[in-house]
Amino acid sequence: MKVVVTGFCGVNHVEFSFDKIVLLCGKNAVGKSSTALAIAAIASGEMIPVAGVKRSDGRVFVHLQSQSARASLAGDGWEVIGTWPESKLISTGTPLTCHPVASGLDRLSMHASVRDRAAWMEKYVRSAPAKSDLDAQLKGLDINIIAQVWADIELNNNWDVVHGKYSDLGRTAKATWQAITGEAYGAKKAAAWTPEGWSVDTAMSAEQAESLVHTARRNLETAIGAGAVKSDEKAKLQPLVASGKANTTEAEAALATLREELPRVKESRAKMPPASSTMAHDCPHCGGKVSISPIHNGGYSLAKLDGVAISKDEINSRLKAIADADGKIGFLEQKIRSLTDQIAAGQAKNRQIDAAIARLNELDKMPEQDQSAVEKARQEVAAAEETLSGIERISAASEQHRQIVTLSKIVKALAPDGVRAYAMSKAMERLNKALAEYSGIAGWGAVEVGHEFVPNYTNSSGSKIPYTLLSQSEKFRVDVTIQALVSKASSCGLMLVDGFDVLDSQGRAGFFKLLKHVAIPTIVCMTVANAEKYPPPDLGKMGLGKTIWLDNGSSRTESEAA
Repeated sequence: MKVVVTGFCGVNHVEFSFDKIVLLCGKNAVGKSSTALAIAAIASGEMIPVAGVKRSDGRVFVHLQSQSARASLAGDGWEVIGTWPESKLISTGTPLTCHPVASGLDRLSMHASVRDRAAWMEKYVRSAPAKSDLDAQLKGLDINIIAQVWADIELNNNWDVVHGKYSDLGRTAKATWQAITGEAYGAKKAAAWTPEGWSVDTAMSAEQAESLVHTARRNLETAIGAGAVKSDEKAKLQPLVASGKANTTEAEAALATLREELPRVKESRAKMPPASSTMAHDCPHCGGKVSISPIHNGGYSLAKLDGVAISKDEINSRLKAIADADGKIGFLEQKIRSLTDQIAAGQAKNRQIDAAIARLNELDKMPEQDQSAVEKARQEVAAAEETLSGIERISAASEQHRQIVTLSKIVKALAPDGVRAYAMSKAMERLNKALAEYSGIAGWGAVEVGHEFVPNYTNSSGSKIPYTLLSQSEKFRVDVTIQALVSKASSCGLMLVDGFDVLDSQGRAGFFKLLKHVAIPTIVCMTVANAEKYPPPDLGKMGLGKTIWLDNGSSRTESEAA
């Protein structure tokens, strides 16, 4: 791989190639960390590689004496190039994998809260539960139910959201159970709930109870028999009789009068003179009387009148008399129809009342019913219906209880201490086993991720010390061990490590053993204040890679492995 960095932070120009480990050495503020940061940015895709800087503020990454900054990383058939201040990344081919942990931009120890550390673990240690984990936790439930829960998890991509959904469903199911029973829900109570005072065999099915209801109702109908028909019929007839007969006398007299008047009016109408005589006009030529009539072609014809024509006023008078007569005839005919219908309706009602009176007299002569038998039959129907209702409530409550139990199991599995904790514990077990192996390779104390995902380190006395209480060199061991393991597991093609100089000679030897084991090309930064007194490791002679010196933002190769 080839690295070129120009004008980035404290770097003027650094250029080198490597395929194993490259050790960037130099005094403070010569561009070591700046070089590593530039490569970390373009390799991981995090073009703003430090917190608290906006993308629009990319100018902060440009050297004070430069107008822009550029970094490139190239391999066989691929290249990534980053430029600032625009913070733009361009890639060709298929670049290597280098996530923020491998690039040194993200560490488990950087996260203060348990939630953030758990999220880091889920992202980089693959501690997210698989469907097989959910299957194991929900063993015994219907596979379709488990499949639906998993589908919800995949759809929402958020276990807490799905946990909330099924918690709400559980609360709704309990409220439904309480509505059915009228009692507060309790798991033990719900497992064997029956209505208060229940004495029926709980093994009775709803079909058996329905059969009892049907039989009781049939017995009631038989007991009621004719007596019930008699009471029902009297109840219908008595209001009709009580309403009284209709009086049609006045209507019949009025109808007779109208029927006498109508012929007279019609006769008078027939004798009226017509109103269709031709109207006379004065002829403008001869001065005689003529008539004017329209013809088919749109014109008019002119004819001489021999007789005497009626006047316009006379015609209007005749028309009015005819209209008045026709109106009176129509009124009389309508009134006759109305009275006829009224009389017919009254007579029909009177016939119904006569028939009802006769039927009531017959009913009064019939024997009375045995009310005690009817009452007993009614009680049997009520008891059968109550049994059916109780069995239906027991069945509905039992079904709701089964749903509540299922939902409770799902909610428990979805809770933070459910499937997720189970999967996390398995991941932690795998992780710590691997960390112990890597620590052994490096020859230093065991690195472990402990309670609440806090990294710790086993010191020389065998005590497990939490990260915050460790020395700088111990913290470096913890961070780089986790970084190497996660990078190897993720098949990363590059690692970047800064602060290597905190290790003593023994620690440095172990560090290089670890890097040799993971076999990932790595850029390591080391501060060397006095190279003559404290010379850095010569990677060329060690056969591990190369050592490069940086001075005033520029680089030169000190030694390189053959």
